[in-house]
Amino acid sequence: MPAALPRMKAIRCSTAAAFLWGLGMATTAAAGLYLRGRFNTFHLPAMLTIFFLGGIFGWWLTELVGQWLRHFIRQPRLLVAIAFIGLASATVFCTAALFALEYRSFYAQWHAETLSRIWFLQLIFTSASAFYQFAVMATRLYLPLGPPLLVAGTWIMLRRIR
Repeated sequence: MPAALPRMKAIRCSTAAAFLWGLGMATTAAAGLYLRGRFNTFHLPAMLTIFFLGGIFGWWLTELVGQWLRHFIRQPRLLVAIAFIGLASATVFCTAALFALEYRSFYAQWHAETLSRIWFLQLIFTSASAFYQFAVMATRLYLPLGPPLLVAGTWIMLRRIR
């Protein structure tokens, strides 16, 4: 039982850090919408939830990969670069994946029978178009608060994975 206590503490710390990162990403999206005059949008709660959950999952994915990579990487600069790029790309990827799920749930009513050949094609192309749409329209919502939060998040991530 005592051996499990440090692991529980690490899981609590990781969950708290992921929650804060998700909150930061939702705040960044809200600020981006506000600065563009789009804060009164009808889908604001859903958008902020997607950015929040994308931040949480992106943090966990980066921490998981970082914990694995730290055994192989001995150069501190390389670890910093991987943490920086990894946190940014994992957050965007996870948020885009959640956006694709939401996008897919809307278009599912017009898709073919589940697990048919056409259904798989529709799933692939609907998801790809959702990822593209997110990349074109939603990644700019990470600006202007995203880069400073990314630097702070990278610093915290490096402390977590070392």
